[in-house]
Amino acid sequence: MRIFLLCIFLAFTAKLAAQCPGNGYASSTQLVVNEDFSQGNTDFSSSYTFCQSSNCISFLQGIYTVDKDASGYSYYFAGKDHTTGSGEFFIGSTDGSAGTSVWCQTIRVKPRTNYNISGWFSNVNTYAFIGVAKLQFSVNGTAIGTAFDMPSDTGKWQNHEVLWYSGNNSNVTVCVINKTAAAFYGVGFGIDDLSMRECLCNYPATASKDTTICQGDSITLRASLGNSFIWSPVSSLSCPTCSTTTAKPVASTNYFVGVTDTSGCLSTALVRVTVQALPKPQIIADSFICNNSPTLLKTTIPNAKYKWSTGSTDSFIIVTKGGNYWVDVTVKGCSGRANFNLKEINTIFNLGKDTTLCDGKILTLNINQNADSIGWFDGSTAKSFKVTSAGKYWATLKTRNCSYTDTIEVKYKPNPIVNLGADITLCEGEKIILDAENIGAAYLWSGGNALQTLTVDKAGKYWVQVTANGCSTSDTINIKYQPKTTVDLGKDTLLCEGNAYKLNPKNASWVNPEFLWSDGTADKELVVTQPGKYWVFVKSGACKASDTISINYKATPKVNLGKDISVCADVPVVLGQGIFADKYIWSTGETTQTIAVKKSGTYVLVAEINGCTATDTINVNFLSLPLFSLGNDTTLCEGQTLLLHATEMPDVTYLWQDGFLSPYSTVTKAGTYWAKIDNGT
Repeated sequence: MRIFLLCIFLAFTAKLAAQCPGNGYASSTQLVVNEDFSQGNTDFSSSYTFCQSSNCISFLQGIYTVDKDASGYSYYFAGKDHTTGSGEFFIGSTDGSAGTSVWCQTIRVKPRTNYNISGWFSNVNTYAFIGVAKLQFSVNGTAIGTAFDMPSDTGKWQNHEVLWYSGNNSNVTVCVINKTAAAFYGVGFGIDDLSMRECLCNYPATASKDTTICQGDSITLRASLGNSFIWSPVSSLSCPTCSTTTAKPVASTNYFVGVTDTSGCLSTALVRVTVQALPKPQIIADSFICNNSPTLLKTTIPNAKYKWSTGSTDSFIIVTKGGNYWVDVTVKGCSGRANFNLKEINTIFNLGKDTTLCDGKILTLNINQNADSIGWFDGSTAKSFKVTSAGKYWATLKTRNCSYTDTIEVKYKPNPIVNLGADITLCEGEKIILDAENIGAAYLWSGGNALQTLTVDKAGKYWVQVTANGCSTSDTINIKYQPKTTVDLGKDTLLCEGNAYKLNPKNASWVNPEFLWSDGTADKELVVTQPGKYWVFVKSGACKASDTISINYKATPKVNLGKDISVCADVPVVLGQGIFADKYIWSTGETTQTIAVKKSGTYVLVAEINGCTATDTINVNFLSLPLFSLGNDTTLCEGQTLLLHATEMPDVTYLWQDGFLSPYSTVTKAGTYWAKIDNGT
């Protein structure tokens, strides 16, 4: 058994060696995964449909399985695997479409290298009339080599291989594709022991060691001795076909050199050239140096070697003058330079001296310099600021990254308080003294007076300016004059007792007059009913006036004729008794103190004493006597009765001798009978 396997290995090794150029041979490293299908249906792809059930292929097209025996999948299939005869292999049925992928796998390869691709193929058809399948290798969709037929004998395995050059590829898809002519049925075939191996030379190519250069530098690349050379990529090489060439890559590059020896064997060597980017330092600093103040210049690249134009080897320098500065920065042997022009700015910024102002004064702080930005203490950015209260005020001026700050302290002292009062209207002839107060201050009145007070007796606007402790305050008052006013209650008056007297003063010149009477009332008029002195105080605008009147009363006759009366017609009535006067005048024309009246009517008496009269009136009503009769005296028989009738009248009362009050009385015995009728008069 060992001898048999060794014979197979020797034959296989010789076969692979025959497919590499010159004296080349195939590497022992197998690149195909699951090449003998011992892992089953894994690690590859196929455009065919996979099946595993009994006779699932039959005459169907484009079907495949992975198993140990082909006979279980079609009535006309037979055959076992190539590797051991008892292992698994790929069993397929063509789909009649040329170019279809039967088996594919993606494999990583070296660029510019020869590879041997091979496999074992068999015919599993038992019916000769079906024919044999035709297959071919392909890489990345391109067929390589020539198509090959399966052996004519059922179950027989045959090796097919092809040489392939990788070019610039690094990952490729290797496939076995169908090349069988179209048919109405599938043609069975088997695949086993696929292989892809790198072709090696007995004297493999060598080249310069991997190296690192600085960006912009060049490097000489050398290859081992050979018959011909090809370097790639060629864009940055001085001679792509020379054994020695100069490379000047702009970025890190893998250079491959293919060396063909005298036997024709091609091998490849790789040189990795890493391009170290030049440091691109920058100098970080303010663009301007401000009034020769110390300014820091530093680079943007840490952990390097430094060399400044000043001779310093630190990562920073501090300068106090403007000028051109540079620094060389070296990182991993590669150097880059940065230049910086530092300009000088000399600016004078001053808000002025500290100052003290009078209350109410406004101080405007101005910034006259041109600046990129201005910032006041309160965040405002205007070129001026108005100060209205005590405090410290500062501003920061920035010009081309230079910053200047100045502060001013402003204090306030109080102004003198001056109040001449509200505008006023005076009455003609009045005077007013205006007082500016603030003893010890300096005064200036509108008329030129320099005293503390001013006496005013004329209309006009008057102002005063008071200066104390260096601060001045002014005030103005407008003074108007109103003509004098008068009030007249009239001459003293003598009235008859009981008369009322109305005091109603008026004056056309009065302006919204206000009144105050001696009794405390404030009405426009006063009604007097008692003797005495009465006065009124009148305020008209700014003017005031008053007047007094004396009012006396003389006696008036006391005239009282009494209440209205009603009497019987046969009784005269005397009127006027007890009334004393100088003169009497009755409505009857009589002038005596008393009169006797016998007729119903209204009687008026006017009595006079010292020119004062009094009047009274009385109504006298004479009533007629009620007339009635009880009849003649009469004699009655014993036992008889007599009904006496006193005549019925309205609004009267009755009284009989026996006290009976009815209009009727019944007589039952002898006697004198009387009745009385009273009508209330």
